[in-house]
Amino acid sequence: MTTKQITLISSQSSKLGGYDLETTPYQKLKKDLEQFLIYQLSINESITIHTGAAAGIEQLWGLAAVVIKKKYPSRVKIIIHINHPDQINDLYKNNEKVNWNMIYNNSELKYVYNKNHKIELQHNPELKNKIIAKELDAKYKNMINHSDIVLSLYDGTFGSTDKNINIAKSSNKEIVNIDPLKYFEATMATSIVFLNDDLQPKSFKEYTYTVNKNYNIGDILEIQSNDNKSVVVKVTKTLKIPKNSAKSLKPLIVLKER
Repeated sequence: MTTKQITLISSQSSKLGGYDLETTPYQKLKKDLEQFLIYQLSINESITIHTGAAAGIEQLWGLAAVVIKKKYPSRVKIIIHINHPDQINDLYKNNEKVNWNMIYNNSELKYVYNKNHKIELQHNPELKNKIIAKELDAKYKNMINHSDIVLSLYDGTFGSTDKNINIAKSSNKEIVNIDPLKYFEATMATSIVFLNDDLQPKSFKEYTYTVNKNYNIGDILEIQSNDNKSVVVKVTKTLKIPKNSAKSLKPLIVLKER
C-alpha cells in the first residue's frame, strides 16, 4: 500500500457554475469528488490533499477533503495553499469565510505564497493584477509539483488553467479529467489560431470564442483585431463549453471567409 498526493486544477468558478456552492450541480460535483477520494483510500494506505481556499471550486474541493478527513482522520492529510496572509479578507460573503476557516482549521500544513502582499499593494497599487497573478502562478505550480495526481476541471478555453494543465503534463503527473459538461449546461464555441505570428497577441497562442455560425475545422477567416486591424486565422476545432464560459468570451468580428 502506498500514499498519494492529490490536487485539483479548475477553470474559474465564474466560467462553470458561479460561486454558490449549494446549487445542485456543485453538490453533485462535491459528492463525486468525495467518492474519488474514498476510492483513492481503497487502493492507497493514505492520501494528502492539496487545496486552495478561494471562493468557488477551490473551496468545494477543500470541503470535500474535510468530509473525507473526518471519516478517516488517520489516513487523510490536508495541505492548504494560501495566496497571502490576508486572503480571507478577500472573500465577500460570510459563508465563504466560514468555508475558508473550515478548510484552514482542518489543514496540517499551510503554505503562504506572499507574506508581503499588503505592503506591495500599498506601495504599488497599479500592479495589483500582476502581484495577484504572480501569487497564483507560484501557488498552482507548487500544488502540482507536490502532487502525484492532478484532477482537471477544465472548460476548454485558453487561459491559466490550460497553462497549469500543461505544467502537470510536462511533469508527468497522472491527470484525471473531470468533464464540466457533466454538471454545467453547455453551448458551442469555435477555437482559432493566428496564421501570422507578427500579428498574434503576445499573451495568446489560441483564442476560443463563440460564433453565430458553425465553422469547420480548417476554415480560414479574416477577423478584426482589438486594434481594428485585419488578421487571418484558422479554425482549429469546434467544442462544447459551459454556458458561463461563453459569457466570458468576446466574440470576434469575422470580416470574411477565405
